[in-house]
Amino acid sequence: MPDSIQTKAALRALFESGDVPIGQDFADWIFTMKAHETPISLTYTDPVVPDCNDGLIRNVALTGDMTISPPTNAVAGMTWEGWVTCDGTARNLSFDAAILIPSDSAFTSPKTLTISKTYIVTMKYNGTNWLLVGIIGGY
Repeated sequence: MPDSIQTKAALRALFESGDVPIGQDFADWIFTMKAHETPISLTYTDPVVPDCNDGLIRNVALTGDMTISPPTNAVAGMTWEGWVTCDGTARNLSFDAAILIPSDSAFTSPKTLTISKTYIVTMKYNGTNWLLVGIIGGY
């Protein structure tokens, strides 16, 4: 097992054309990909700009209103998930205009989140745009 989780970009560099990865490189790749499935906490910022190289599932504790920007370093087909928990005050969650919201959805941005409840935001990347799949919550 590796000493630390590496970024996807660093690992990807070990598997370029002409490279000869060793067994430990494969072990690091598997460990890192598995680790990226575990929710990782983000420090509250506004806006939050997720980086897909650092993981695809994020926990954020809102201590203020927040806008989610399109995640960086995306590859077509990726799904990004954010677990957003509101603190002791109702908070507004908004999405950057570059994140597409379905036109036949009842959802509008911003969404006011209920005090002390968790919401799950799911987005899918189609190679060009991030598409909002859903926001469910009140857990």
